[in-house]
Amino acid sequence: MVFLPLLLGAAVFHLMAAQLVKIDLSRELGVDDVYWVVAKLKVDNEEIFAVVDSGAWHLFFVWKHWYESAHPKGLEDDLVTFTGFGVGGASYPKVVVQGKADLDTGTQSFIVPQSLYDEIIGYLGTRGSKKVPITKSGPELYQVACSDRQYMPDITFFLKGAKGEDVPLVVTPDAYVRPPMDPEQDDCLILISAAPEGIWVLGNPVLIGRYFYYHLEENKIGVADLR
Repeated sequence: MVFLPLLLGAAVFHLMAAQLVKIDLSRELGVDDVYWVVAKLKVDNEEIFAVVDSGAWHLFFVWKHWYESAHPKGLEDDLVTFTGFGVGGASYPKVVVQGKADLDTGTQSFIVPQSLYDEIIGYLGTRGSKKVPITKSGPELYQVACSDRQYMPDITFFLKGAKGEDVPLVVTPDAYVRPPMDPEQDDCLILISAAPEGIWVLGNPVLIGRYFYYHLEENKIGVADLR
């Protein structure tokens, strides 16, 4: 298995009193040309690659009594409140959306409502440092010339914080535009797809350059930027 350290500089931090456990993550190409977030561990001198999937209860977990002490709705309510998105930075207005989002590291792309899909794709081609042509590569799939990726805009997803404030998650084109599997190809795939109206899904590209943060004593779970 080949590591891709430049694609994902992230770590999981787990705080228990004064103890800090750090597990480095990387983004690996798995079966069916799908990228997974994996933790590299060594058990009995053997390297193990553990899939980190926040959408699967048996792969990503917290203590039930601890979580529900601060979140009475229970562990079944595993979504976060989504308040909107922006494309192109502060120069453009935030698009207000009231709904729910699933932070799912087991998904390699972002999934947005069908009604907003074409609008978002259009912004990606016009709100960067220069306009870039975006073409269809299949049903609900778009691609861009890899040489144009550097000109594309950031995407900001806004989540509702613990005190009701907007928490921005900025995703760069290096994260949401995937290089080709074949190095001789010139087109890169945009990792944004559409689904029927409902929940937004923020896949593993949102974790690039970030880490999950758990603070047991303060009853906090969050996503923070690496420094």
